Amino acid sequence: MAYCSLLLAVALAAPSGPRPTPPELLFPDTEPSPAAEPSPAPPPLPGTSSADPEPPPPSEPPLDLDARRVMLHGLARAGGRFMHGPPGAGGSLELGLGVRLVAGLFVEGSISEGIFTRPNHLVGTIDAGLRYELRRWDRIRPSAFVGFTHAHRSPLDALADAPLATLAGFADSLTHRTGITADLGLRLPFPSRWGRPLSRLSALLRADAAYYFDHKGFPLHLGLGAGLSLTF
Repeated sequence: MAYCSLLLAVALAAPSGPRPTPPELLFPDTEPSPAAEPSPAPPPLPGTSSADPEPPPPSEPPLDLDARRVMLHGLARAGGRFMHGPPGAGGSLELGLGVRLVAGLFVEGSISEGIFTRPNHLVGTIDAGLRYELRRWDRIRPSAFVGFTHAHRSPLDALADAPLATLAGFADSLTHRTGITADLGLRLPFPSRWGRPLSRLSALLRADAAYYFDHKGFPLHLGLGAGLSLTF
């Protein structure tokens, strides 16, 4: 009986609830795992740079070509000679220079050299006068020219005998004549988005007429020309 009482006293003195986990089980004797490191960045592709791309250079402002003074032009011309004889056809090359005086008003001079048929003549001209260009629109520039013209012509046979003197206008075979000339022109400037060098260029179209006050035949010359002009 005393033995039963002792067991009952021990049972009542023992703490209730689950037994605590030993420290060796809560904290095992193991090394802590190292922290995960970030993966390296992939290498740059061939032909590229890992550095930040440089910003594009600032674009240049378009040229103010209307403020420029000088305009050079070159034309290929085709035309004919009329009156006081059978009409003859021919062609020539022209080189000219214009200097702007004010707004769209230019003083302009040009020289040309060409060949005409019926009869076969070498014909050179020197023209000088005033050109006014209407600058109301950016993409199209009509103009008009009036001035004086001096022409010299020579048979083609004389060109073989004295080529330099014939081309320069001093050969004895030359016929000299003076008259008036006029033309209507159209200049088409190239877009500024093509870049500064090309934006200085323009396409040219011209229709011209000249009349010579003499009795040496073919006083009326008519022609059409196309070419380029350069502003600088």
